[in-house]
Amino acid sequence: METVSVQLGELKNAIGSLRQLSDMKLPAKVAFSVARSLGKIDEELKVYNEALRKAVEDNGGTALGNGAIEFESKDNEKLFLVELGDLNETVVNFEINKISIDSLDGIELTPSVLVATHWLFTD
Repeated sequence: METVSVQLGELKNAIGSLRQLSDMKLPAKVAFSVARSLGKIDEELKVYNEALRKAVEDNGGTALGNGAIEFESKDNEKLFLVELGDLNETVVNFEINKISIDSLDGIELTPSVLVATHWLFTD
């Protein structure tokens, strides 16, 4: 196990790639590492989403059904965006089993998946 430090914004962007990885046919050890990492990230993102909801509420925003947010004023929106930037830059640490790139021999991964999940892999 290794401790990794990742910004919350990176985790949020990586979740889709991790889900894509988890749907692939992988060697058992790799699949276990991906599933375990996905579980840990889901827990971090639950906390992230709660903090995001609170930031929206605290800045006079209303979440609309389509994922958009409506604010009482442009000033409130600007304050929210500053908070969102700070939240996305927050670094979290968690333990994962890094995956050797060599263990993925024969498995085709897109560059976008590798970039989004770079902290999961080792040479």
